[in-house]
Amino acid sequence: MEYNETSYYATEDINDGKNQQNSKNQRRRSARPRPRSGIRVRIANPRTNPQPRISTTSRNPPDRQQQRSSSLIRSSPATTTADADMYNYHQLSSSAYNNNAYERNDHEYNNTYEQNSRAIEEQREHWKLQPPRSHNKRISSRIISSPSIEQRISDYKSNKKLEQALQWQGMTETVKSLEKENQRILENSRTLQARNDSLNQEIGQLSSENHNLVLEIHDLKSRLSEITHLTSENRNLVREIHDLKSRLNEIPLLTSENHDLALEIHSLKSRLSESHVENQQLIKEKNSWMQKAGNADLLAQDLSNENRLLKAETTKYQSALGKATNIRLADNDNNSSINLIKDIAELQHTLKYFSQLKGKDIKINGENALNLVKKYNCQCDDPQQNKSVLSAVLQRHILDKILKEATEFFQNQKSNNNDNEGDEDNNLEKNIVEKTKDIISIIHRFVETRHGTDNIAAVTPIHLRQQIYGLLSNRGFATAQNHHPFLDNLKTTVIEEIDKYRTITNETRKQEQERRAEKLINETLRIFCFGLPAQEPPAQYMWIEAGSEIQSSMMEGPELGGGEDEEHLEVEVCSFPVIGANTNEKDNSRRQIYSKAKVHTRERMSDKDDYVVISDTPQSVIF
Repeated sequence: MEYNETSYYATEDINDGKNQQNSKNQRRRSARPRPRSGIRVRIANPRTNPQPRISTTSRNPPDRQQQRSSSLIRSSPATTTADADMYNYHQLSSSAYNNNAYERNDHEYNNTYEQNSRAIEEQREHWKLQPPRSHNKRISSRIISSPSIEQRISDYKSNKKLEQALQWQGMTETVKSLEKENQRILENSRTLQARNDSLNQEIGQLSSENHNLVLEIHDLKSRLSEITHLTSENRNLVREIHDLKSRLNEIPLLTSENHDLALEIHSLKSRLSESHVENQQLIKEKNSWMQKAGNADLLAQDLSNENRLLKAETTKYQSALGKATNIRLADNDNNSSINLIKDIAELQHTLKYFSQLKGKDIKINGENALNLVKKYNCQCDDPQQNKSVLSAVLQRHILDKILKEATEFFQNQKSNNNDNEGDEDNNLEKNIVEKTKDIISIIHRFVETRHGTDNIAAVTPIHLRQQIYGLLSNRGFATAQNHHPFLDNLKTTVIEEIDKYRTITNETRKQEQERRAEKLINETLRIFCFGLPAQEPPAQYMWIEAGSEIQSSMMEGPELGGGEDEEHLEVEVCSFPVIGANTNEKDNSRRQIYSKAKVHTRERMSDKDDYVVISDTPQSVIF
């Protein structure tokens, strides 16, 4: 190739110019933000940002861009007709914007090419004026001719145009697909718009119906309140009508009564007039008799004074005779029947609590308790499981023990001649009882053998017995130290006897039981030894044995209530005897019961045909 200075410098300067231009383009490209691949479509809120922002790059193929655009379009939040229209408008705007972007890129490329061409021409003119520089160190190993550079530029331009054409073809297809997608979205938006219009119509209809229902409910509520008010008024009217009817029914009765009263008033008026006439006649007779009785006043006054004196003397003799013949004790007397009943109830209460088996500090002696239950013919096989029956048996046993000891004390015929003075004082109650029996027996013989017309002789033994046993009831066994030997021995016996069947482990409760035993003994002796003989006729006690027929007139208990079931029951155990006079009489009218027997019952063991009443005979400690 022929050396050409112009070609040498042109080659060197062209390379320098290309390098400078490439460095500028490189800096410009690095200064611009690099867009992300694909197509990004952002649907803005029309109220805040009505302009959409669309960015496109050539990293992804048009099909991929179309797919991403379609997916973003399908996931758009446009749910109303207005939003759908705005979304379609933005899609069409984005397609036009993409076309303008391609045109701007081509225009910029052409401007750059023209600027480079002008620069080359200016450089060539500059080279023609400059002499060659042999001392320039930048010597190219190749000599590039001007036609070669132009050819390269032409090829570069052709390649660029080809690349742009290919890109344009891909974007055209993308635009077409986007237009199809926009068309489909537009159709969907129209469908949604129609559906929205239909829903708006339905909403309007429902709103109208709701308004009508609200008005109807308000009307119904007002009518309901009116109905409630009318119902209340109706009830009040019904009550008033009922009251008026009742008053109306009373009118005939009142009319009849008014008629009867009118007749009665008329009769009374006629009788009043007759009485007035009779009164006038009586006044006349009175005046006549007053004149006749004027002289008899002094005589009548004398007779009246004499009669008063005779009545006073008669009353005095009758009072003395009545007191002597009246054998009934006064109600305020400590030994009266009323006070006797109260004392018996208190004794039953004391005996019940003394024989109780409840509490963790009380232990039952099983074998002895079973033997005691069998002694009184009870059918209880396990007394520890049936404490109520065992407690009733203990009450019977303890009370029976006290009464037997008292009977032995008063009816013992052993002579006390060898006793010392202290022993004689301890036997005062016994001696009084014996002497009372003797003198009453003597008086009975005296009345039977000596004749007379007085009534005092027949009641003298009764008065004597009541007075003596009343005295013993108030003061019997009450020593100054309150420790009579008989009572002390009896208390020890009672405590030892009950300890055979149950044991108290608590010392405090044991001491309380000892005090209760002393009270129980005192009350028992005062009632059974002295209170019962003070009654007229003398009262006695009687135990009801196990297996006896139920008799409500003489018995009471927790299972007895006067029902028909009593026919199928019989006595299991009698915890307290019946107290009264003539208790063994079959005629209930002749019995005088002060206290019924306390019994526990069981199912009847025998048939009614061969049923036998098993009862004890009346007993007394003294007689």
